[in-house]
Amino acid sequence: MSDESADPAPPDNSGSIEQRVDTLETKLDRILGILDRDDDGPAPEPDSGGGSNIAHEIRAQLDARDKQRAADDKAKADSDRVGALETRVNELAEKPPQAPLRRSTRFMWGRE
Repeated sequence: MSDESADPAPPDNSGSIEQRVDTLETKLDRILGILDRDDDGPAPEPDSGGGSNIAHEIRAQLDARDKQRAADDKAKADSDRVGALETRVNELAEKPPQAPLRRSTRFMWGRE
């Protein structure tokens, strides 16, 4: 066996890679052109079905809802924490000592 048959030379794809990169660049340029035109162009009428304005409006509403939910969760967590601390402080409050057992009871029944 010779080395030539064992290791075939890889095909030269440099032309096809360059062609692929060029096609991707043109597609990206087209996409960016469409996006730039939407941002800079006049706003579509609400009745004409302007999907981008509705999408922005929905995103803004969802963001506002998420912010409100996060604020509510934080307020609830703070109130729960304060409540837990108050109960803990009440448990640790100073209590009067118990009256000592009589000496006869302690000796007869072995209570300490």
